[in-house]
Amino acid sequence: MGGTKQPLRALAVAMLVLMAVFFCGPAAGQEVDSKGGRELTELGHKIDKASNRAASDRVVEKIVAEFKGKFTESDVQGLRKQGLGFGEISILLALASKSGKSVDDILKMRRSGEGWGELAHDLGLKNLGSIIRSVRATAKGVDRGALAGSERRRDGLEQAGRPDKPEKFGRAERMERHERSVRPEQRAF
Repeated sequence: MGGTKQPLRALAVAMLVLMAVFFCGPAAGQEVDSKGGRELTELGHKIDKASNRAASDRVVEKIVAEFKGKFTESDVQGLRKQGLGFGEISILLALASKSGKSVDDILKMRRSGEGWGELAHDLGLKNLGSIIRSVRATAKGVDRGALAGSERRRDGLEQAGRPDKPEKFGRAERMERHERSVRPEQRAF
C-alpha cells in the first residue's frame, strides 16, 4: 500500500506545477508587453520633446532615414496631418516595418485603444527589442538634430551684432601699505 501513495503524490505535484505554469505564463508575457509598451511610450515622448527644439523638416528626414527607403517624407507628413506626434509616427513606422502590416491597419488598431505593447503582441511580434532599438535610434538622431539646430541659432545670434563679452581684467595689484600714523598719546617723550 505504501508504494501507491508515492506515484499519486508525484502526480499531484506535477498537476500543481502545470497549473501554476498555465496561469502564470500569460501574466508574465503581459508584463513584458506592458514594460515594452511603457518604454516605447517614453521614447515617443522623448522624440516629441526633442522635435520641439528642432526644425520639423529635419525631424522628418531623421525618421525617414531610420527606415532606409521603406517610407517617404510624404508618408510622415500625411501622418502629421492626421494629428500624430513625431514619437507616435516613429513607433508606428517601426511596427509596420517589422510586422509587414500596413500603417493604416496598425493605426486603426491603435485608435481602438490598444497600447503599443498589446499592438505588437497582436501583430505577432514576440520581442519588442528590435522595435525599441529602432525608435531609440530615431530619438537619438532627432535629439542630435535639435542640438545642432540650437547651436546654429546661437551662432546666428552672435553674427547678428551681439556684442562680445568684455575681456576679463587681470588680477588687481596689491596696494602698498602706508605707514601707520602714531597717535599723540602713544608717542614716547
